[in-house]
Amino acid sequence: MVTIKQIADLCGVSRGTVDRVINERGNVKPKTKELVLSMAKELGYKPNPAGKALSARKK
Repeated sequence: MVTIKQIADLCGVSRGTVDRVINERGNVKPKTKELVLSMAKELGYKPNPAGKALSARKK
């Protein structure tokens, strides 16, 4: 399973930047957004359902 950290390392950006791109939050440069999305697609990134459930419970 591919993680946000792996995508961030390969793209040369922070985990926060990858999180903002994937969850469509905050401002990210279009070029960076395109790079992160293409890398995520290439690697077959899929959000972890358990992680989403934990995050939703915090709110």
